[in-house]
Amino acid sequence: MGSGGDMSAQAISYRARKIWRTDGPLLDNGAVACRDGRIAEIAPWTEVRGKKAETVDLGDVLLLPGLVNAHTHLRLTHLKGKIAPTKDFVGWLGKIALRSKLSRRTTLQRSIWAGARELLQGGVTTAVELDVDGLSTETLRDSPLRLIFAHECIDLNPARAEKTASKLMETIARYEAEPLRRQHGIAPHAPYSVSRELWEALARKGGQVGNLSRDGQESVARKSGSATAGKDFVRQVANLSYFWTIHISESADEVEMFTEGRGRMARWLRMFGVLPRGWKAPHCTPVAFLEQTGILATPGIAAHCGCVAEADAAILARCGWTVAFCPGTHEYFKRPPYPFELLRRAGVHVCIATDSAASNTGLNMMEELRRLARMFPELSAAEIIAAATTIPAQAIGWGRDIGRIESGCCADFSAWSPCGDGVRLDRSWLGNPAPTCTATIIAGEIVARQTA
Repeated sequence: MGSGGDMSAQAISYRARKIWRTDGPLLDNGAVACRDGRIAEIAPWTEVRGKKAETVDLGDVLLLPGLVNAHTHLRLTHLKGKIAPTKDFVGWLGKIALRSKLSRRTTLQRSIWAGARELLQGGVTTAVELDVDGLSTETLRDSPLRLIFAHECIDLNPARAEKTASKLMETIARYEAEPLRRQHGIAPHAPYSVSRELWEALARKGGQVGNLSRDGQESVARKSGSATAGKDFVRQVANLSYFWTIHISESADEVEMFTEGRGRMARWLRMFGVLPRGWKAPHCTPVAFLEQTGILATPGIAAHCGCVAEADAAILARCGWTVAFCPGTHEYFKRPPYPFELLRRAGVHVCIATDSAASNTGLNMMEELRRLARMFPELSAAEIIAAATTIPAQAIGWGRDIGRIESGCCADFSAWSPCGDGVRLDRSWLGNPAPTCTATIIAGEIVARQTA
């Protein structure tokens, strides 16, 4: 694949009844012309028809950008519906840990692949996958999805901090990055599952790899040409700056553990002997604790953040972190109203994601969009769509290339039926009946197709 992740250099045009545009009204009876995996032109169908290119009529659909799922655990897909919705997050963690330990490697591989297939069928073209032991990276080697593999790290033993951090960095360095197709990042699991010493070690080692932005990397990549030397340079540049994602302030149990040093989370960790003797609560929120370790200095994605205070939101905004809200998981754990407006008032960008199927009804991003619409009726349709397109695209550093239907961007789309009425998308489109994804296109090529 080239810098756009192009699967084919063939010119092809896709016609749709309506085409989403980030700024402005929907394009009625339009077409998107693609070449070399990127968008060459967006125009009325009458202007594109007849040009020398293969044409595909997608029918009476609304063409949206490919959706970006900012937080997935595909290895847990096989646990969908296995654990009933609950308020007991700590108890759920124990059940997940046990079931994961008892799952065979082949079961986990099938689970990962099934999850990726579900994402594609639901209009997702890019995903951030939390990888454990490199299994997702290995299993999804040939998936058409654009993927950022965030390699997970869990260790509360302070004596192992330097060794664990070095091992994680070495593991990531072994994987080859491919611009706009495969990237590898760091996912220290959560404040309650990683020692302070390990947070600090990761902050030091992660900060040593350079400060070139990921959008900057992709710009260099596109200008590098196809010569071998150019490709080698791109590979080196693509590994300079790591992507980061962390579960933060997901539950009241986590906050209580850090602010008071007690509660169900602390008792559970002590019961299983993983909380070191002499551990003392920092007597601050998980977000404030992470800021102390230096780990928030490099912007990334903070998953959940359902229990943040105003001061926490201010820290996340100041450090440039984006929050990935998972509406289905929030409902699954029967949590209090999500602090969406608190985060937005502080200047934090909030995107949405599915999390795992083990704490959701599936991996359907459209259902997450619909949940967001129900939870926050004040949001416009454009704001809701942005939460699954432009906002997560910017957060992972690929905002210049994905999440938009614009000339020069990657030719990633999702087609939806019904197409809606009017020249602007209305919130009612996200109501009943639920829109159905009829086609998913990555780099100008159809990778999934369903009937409405």
